[in-house]
Amino acid sequence: MVVLSHKSPMPFHVPEAAMHALRADFLADAVERLAVMQGALDAVKEGRPPEPRLHALRREAHNLKGLGGSLGLPFITVVAHRLEDYLGLCRIESPAAASDIQAFIDCLADAVEAGGVPGEEDAATKLRTLPVVMALDIGEVVIREVEILLLTGSRTIARAVGDELRACGYRVVGATNPFQAITLAVQMHPDMVITSAVLEGLSGIDVARALRAMTATADLPIAIMTSFRKHHSELSDLPPGVEVIRLGRFLDEDLATVLGRFDA
Repeated sequence: MVVLSHKSPMPFHVPEAAMHALRADFLADAVERLAVMQGALDAVKEGRPPEPRLHALRREAHNLKGLGGSLGLPFITVVAHRLEDYLGLCRIESPAAASDIQAFIDCLADAVEAGGVPGEEDAATKLRTLPVVMALDIGEVVIREVEILLLTGSRTIARAVGDELRACGYRVVGATNPFQAITLAVQMHPDMVITSAVLEGLSGIDVARALRAMTATADLPIAIMTSFRKHHSELSDLPPGVEVIRLGRFLDEDLATVLGRFDA
C-alpha cells in the first residue's frame, strides 16, 4: 500500500473536460455567494448591526479564495484574498469602507461573468486599482502610488510594520501564507515585497529565492525582516540585492533606508 504524505504530488490528473465542469459549477456557486455578500453589505448601508454582516462577508471571501485557488482561477483567488485582508482592518460601517467593499464585490462579479480568467495585463490593472486600508488620519498623509506586499505570520509585526507603512502613505496588502504570497506577487506585480524571515511552510529566504527565480518577479525589490544582524550566517543564502530590515530598535531606521528607493 502506498501512503501519500502531505508533500506528495497528486497521483492523478483531472481531465480537462472535468475541470471545465468543476469551474462552471464554481462560477455558478460564486454568483450565489456574491449575492450573499451584496445582501450583507446592503444591510450595513441600511444601518443594521455590522458585526454579523462582517462575518458573512469574511466567510464568503474566504470560501471564494480557497475554491478559486483549487480550480486554477488565480485572479478570483487574489481579489478574494485582498478583500479578506481589507475586511480584517476596516470599519465596515463607515461610508468609505462600504464603498470600498462594493468595489471588491463588483470586481469579483465582473470576473465571474468573464469566466474567472481575465487577461494578464487587465488583471494587473484591476488589482492595482483595488482599495486598501490607509492610515486613519488620512488628511495628514501623502498617498503614494506604491503597493507593498507584506508577508508575515506574526500579527504583532503585521500591525506594527503595516501601520508604519500606511502612515507613510504606502498601499499595503497583507499575507500570512508564503505560497499564497508568491501567487499574489506574480498576479499583483507589487512595487516591493517585505517578508518575515520566519514563516510557516517556507522561510522568508525561500520566498525571496523563489521570487528571484521566476521571470515575472525576478526584478521585484525584496526585503526580509529578521532579528539577525545584516551579515549573520543565517542570511548567507539570501539572493543578491535582497535588503535586510532588522527588527527591534533598528526597525524604523532600516525600514526608512529600504523605502528610500521610492523617494528618489
